[in-house]
Amino acid sequence: MGIFRHRVMITNATTQQAAQVDCIVDTGSTYLWLPEDVLRSLGVQPTLKRRLKLATGQVIERPATEVLVTLNGETLSVVCIFGEAGSDPLLGSLPLEAFSLAVDPVNKRLVPAISYLA
Repeated sequence: MGIFRHRVMITNATTQQAAQVDCIVDTGSTYLWLPEDVLRSLGVQPTLKRRLKLATGQVIERPATEVLVTLNGETLSVVCIFGEAGSDPLLGSLPLEAFSLAVDPVNKRLVPAISYLA
């Protein structure tokens, strides 16, 4: 598919501190993953924990919380994993689905998705 990035606005719902972050769009990841130093600079504190299976097969547990994400003019609350400081920000499948977005791998961009209800 190729790697591409998409810029999102991350906001601390309590303090309204915000930052724009260029995330790697990664449909193989589940959650939004942001470096801990970025989240702490916005005053975001962990409130949850999530178990994650890495590509290596290793299972880890990381702190998490909800942050406000603005993407394409829409703002939603999204579960965000506290990644290691300096790690690459990742925009995973759950936030993409929440925003009804799909990946256009040819043009390397996000496009509106059609959701199915069975």
